[in-house]
Amino acid sequence: MTVVPVYNMVLVPEANIYLKSDNYKNVTGRNPEVGERVILIAMKEYKIRDELTDQDFFPIGVSGEITEVNTANNYLVIRTKDRRNIDEVTVYPD
Repeated sequence: MTVVPVYNMVLVPEANIYLKSDNYKNVTGRNPEVGERVILIAMKEYKIRDELTDQDFFPIGVSGEITEVNTANNYLVIRTKDRRNIDEVTVYPD
């Protein structure tokens, strides 16, 4: 399951979340695929990937699944499912 950090976004269950495909690739290092399960986790303030630490996130997230990847218009759709409590975050430099 891929963890996708987001900032300045309302995360609620049973919603469609639209993200730019480039943003997804920048934080995960790979291209999105339909059917991939993800957890959206909210950052306290915007930071680039190299600056993130375990203290930069709120202890709650929302699980979901990528339902659409539109390469022509550079966006993807994540259908959120349910809320997840985050006990611990570990940030790997790679």
